[in-house]
Amino acid sequence: FFSDCWFCGRIRRRTMESGPVCTPFQYILIPADKDKEPVVQHFNGATDDELRNTLGQYFQQNCISVGQSAELREHLSAQVNKQMKENAPQEEKDTATSGMLDTVLSNSSTTFEIVPIIYPTVQTDYVGTSLYVDQVGVFKELPLNDRASQLASRAIRGDAFMLRSLDDPRSDEWRRVDCTLQFYQDLLTKPPNKAMEPMEQARAQQALQAAEQKEISSADAEEAQKLKQEGNSCFGNQQFEEATAKYGDALALLNGRIPEDLNAAVRDLLNVCRLNRAQCNLKLEKWEKVIQDCTVVLYEDEHHPKALFRRATAYTKQGEFGAAYADLQKAEERQGDNSEIAKLLAQVKKAEALDKKRKQQQFGKMFG
Repeated sequence: FFSDCWFCGRIRRRTMESGPVCTPFQYILIPADKDKEPVVQHFNGATDDELRNTLGQYFQQNCISVGQSAELREHLSAQVNKQMKENAPQEEKDTATSGMLDTVLSNSSTTFEIVPIIYPTVQTDYVGTSLYVDQVGVFKELPLNDRASQLASRAIRGDAFMLRSLDDPRSDEWRRVDCTLQFYQDLLTKPPNKAMEPMEQARAQQALQAAEQKEISSADAEEAQKLKQEGNSCFGNQQFEEATAKYGDALALLNGRIPEDLNAAVRDLLNVCRLNRAQCNLKLEKWEKVIQDCTVVLYEDEHHPKALFRRATAYTKQGEFGAAYADLQKAEERQGDNSEIAKLLAQVKKAEALDKKRKQQQFGKMFG
């Protein structure tokens, strides 16, 4: 089930065509119970069908009663009446309603609704964020989830999952990407103001279509190379905001389909600009932006040492020591004996041990 918006229509089409690429990733469980903290969930399956079944089965744990089922039937009947012609036979409408009800109650992959909260645009490097919520939470009389409701700008009932996906229109595939606790916390602190207005939706849709249709030229690549060099000069002068803007302008020029003869050069330039921008954002202490750029580079090469090291640095600053440790181990496998990696790895181990000790002390105080 999808909310009624252009982006959800895009998800529907993409899912029907191929479904997202699924490699191991993490997402966030947001409990409806205010006393329970959000929890990182790890998906290690191979297909998106497995993920949908996992989420669907979770929502099916809360069964619907006979009385609630009757309310749901009335709701679905009203939907059917809206969708079918007025002169359609009542028997046909009743059959459609029963079919929808049976599907909702029996099929784990259709027991959730996808609620988009951040749309994939150029500004987000085509990474979108959505909540997966119980499709019939209202009829099950599940408790209001204040945190999820704040993120979605609408009432959400029951537990919710936050997932992120890369939907780059220049590529023939889309994939699930990590959703970190820090990202969730930052978004909750400053949630999206409201749902996209129709004009905003139209502009975002046009931008996606333009990126799908535009082919990068050699002139675009040359200008982007020039902007990258200007960014390097700004960085050398410790003008980190200016450098970030230059790298961003270079990336914008390369926003389109890459012709075969430019493929290697353009992809290399894209990665360099993203990594350089990540380095600027390390200096500016914008940790989530560092993680975002490095993660995009790691889609191309999951063992890229600079991307792993810079992302691990940002994870460490956010206190996500497990994620930092995993990245540093991968970087060490590629780089071998590297003093910078070894130094940060030692810091992460020490910080993780101190954090574990602090939590144990807090737990001990709670229970005497």
